[in-house]
Amino acid sequence: EKTMPDGFNQDLSEDTENFGGYIIRGSYTARFFQRQSPAMLSMAARLNGCRSDAENRPFRYCELGCGNGLTANVLAAAYPESKFFAVDFIPQHIETARSVASAAGLENITFEAFDFGTVLASDIEPFDFVTVHGVLSWIDSLTQDQLIETVSKILKPGGLAFVSYNCQPGWAAMTPFSEMMRTAVDGLGGNAAERAQAA
Repeated sequence: EKTMPDGFNQDLSEDTENFGGYIIRGSYTARFFQRQSPAMLSMAARLNGCRSDAENRPFRYCELGCGNGLTANVLAAAYPESKFFAVDFIPQHIETARSVASAAGLENITFEAFDFGTVLASDIEPFDFVTVHGVLSWIDSLTQDQLIETVSKILKPGGLAFVSYNCQPGWAAMTPFSEMMRTAVDGLGGNAAERAQAA
């Protein structure tokens, strides 16, 4: 059964494939992204003339759109004195993330099945680090605006934000393959995974 947390304004039936432009059928891959680590973010800031010493003391860290939570869980294990908060609007992702945190005995991380609007409307203590990996490229413009507004609200003054996205020319080499896939599945039924397999 597909369920979403309170506050969602879109009914997720069996025929629904996206929310805010994001494909919700299936599960996102589980990988660790080191660029989201406080050490990497602080180094990038220092190399560009900005100083942040948050990584040298207990800090607050938030990941928006955490997927299966692998990055957040690894970082929570690496920084046991700090507090981690991670959200994703796909409940199955959050269930996976929570089970990993529980199995690892992590007590400094909280996972919630929230959308960005829920985080934006909440009275949450600001964070030293806010990261968003890849999500911006997969959501519609209204949800993008909501995401950026959320990051702005929950980031402490002087905090560090990491927002990655797909763009040209970096993805130029994939464009012909992407267009071939789209053409191959034009008019086919089935969900996104089935159409990709057929292509």
